[in-house]
Amino acid sequence: MEINIARDGIRNTDEVSALIYFGRYEVKNWTELFYAAVKTLYIEYPDAINSLVSKDSTRTLYLRTTTIEMKQPVRISTILYLEADRTPEQIVIALREIFKRAGVVNINMSIEIKRKTNAPEVAVKKSVKKILPTSTESVPKQISILEVPTFMKNSSNAIRKLSVREEYIEQMKNLAKYYPQELKNEAGKFLNNRRVTLAETGYRYFIEEIEIGAGLSIEINFTDEALRENIEHYRKIFN
Repeated sequence: MEINIARDGIRNTDEVSALIYFGRYEVKNWTELFYAAVKTLYIEYPDAINSLVSKDSTRTLYLRTTTIEMKQPVRISTILYLEADRTPEQIVIALREIFKRAGVVNINMSIEIKRKTNAPEVAVKKSVKKILPTSTESVPKQISILEVPTFMKNSSNAIRKLSVREEYIEQMKNLAKYYPQELKNEAGKFLNNRRVTLAETGYRYFIEEIEIGAGLSIEINFTDEALRENIEHYRKIFN
């Protein structure tokens, strides 16, 4: 049975089997479906999804740059996390909110489900006041870093896994956007193969400079191996 995310209702007893988006792609459970759907939208509409971060007071979406208070965070990008501890109803509501609030229209995205015919139907709620507890107590957790689904790697150019260079640029632009002062404090501190990786824009010794915002630029004239070291270095600082 195929459910259109934008229109159709869902039951908490429904079992999900696939995401339908320019083809049929099998998923193991609702968590994987939620991740794949949001990750796909993020790859295609990064600015729209980034604009929703931390703006939903009801936590319908629960997109954050930190995992504080999250029960089951999954990483959407370098410093963007999604709360995956959701019922099927809540997942559909969250995806609809993304479509609506990001201004994404005519999305032909559906879910293939297995419905138990003898199970009572539960109507999709129009709003969710509180999805998760509001306690500020920090609970240690294991952050899930799910594999990018195969279709993201092999589909059109708009849906593919980022290269190491693209991932690094995305990470640093996000850090400059959300932690500008903290990142400025790191300028010039980290050297890779005796070369500065982060500095104020216009740094004379950069070979291939990329501006990331907040008056900062990064050097990207590194091997993929060196770029991975850079990614890990800044991830440890801000994660």
